[in-house]
Amino acid sequence: MTIFFVVVFLILAIGTLGWERGYCEEKGAPITIGVPLPLGSPQGQDTERAIILAAEEINAKGGVSIGGAKRPLKVESVDTREHEPGFPSHEALMALEKLITEKKPQVLIGGYRSEIVLAYFDLVAKYKIPFLTPIAMTPLFGKRLNEDREKFKYMFRVGNNVKGFFALLVGYMDFVREKHNIDSVYFVTTDVLAWRGTVKMLTPHLEKTGWKILAYDKVPLGTSDYTS
Repeated sequence: MTIFFVVVFLILAIGTLGWERGYCEEKGAPITIGVPLPLGSPQGQDTERAIILAAEEINAKGGVSIGGAKRPLKVESVDTREHEPGFPSHEALMALEKLITEKKPQVLIGGYRSEIVLAYFDLVAKYKIPFLTPIAMTPLFGKRLNEDREKFKYMFRVGNNVKGFFALLVGYMDFVREKHNIDSVYFVTTDVLAWRGTVKMLTPHLEKTGWKILAYDKVPLGTSDYTS
């Protein structure tokens, strides 16, 4: 997450919502950025720190200029706990809705697991708050968006998707096979949508180029003991 992403997101929010409709009516009132993330995970913590750092740097320069007035940025976070093993997606939805109704953010930045972000679509459409996700990689994001672009126009993804990541993996695997004469692979991934999709996309290429796929083990999210 960079300052650029935060600024772009705010521009999208201004253009989509229309500040003239009453958002931040009080002169100089802060623009609240809601941050729904799994704050117990390294990815969630790092993303939250980046957003806070970006907001602090922007505020140090006077904030964001809207309608001729400077407005500071305020960050409000909620722990979605979606990194925890067996954590039900509806509780992440409840956490997001609690953030929206209690903290009244004008914009949202977050989302970690692809399954959770896909579940956010209807809730974000209900509250009509622009939502930007930098992490979730599933190609199903675009498919879901295309189901109803008017309804889901508040959803934005600024990070990579599995297809882009797949291209990097193909290049890496081809390099390893050619330069180091390695031709067998054992897949071990967490049992989540993004990684299942990555392996599914990568397997035909590996089979076509002579790799031996020994096995594919999917482990529960949060697994730390791989001895068995």
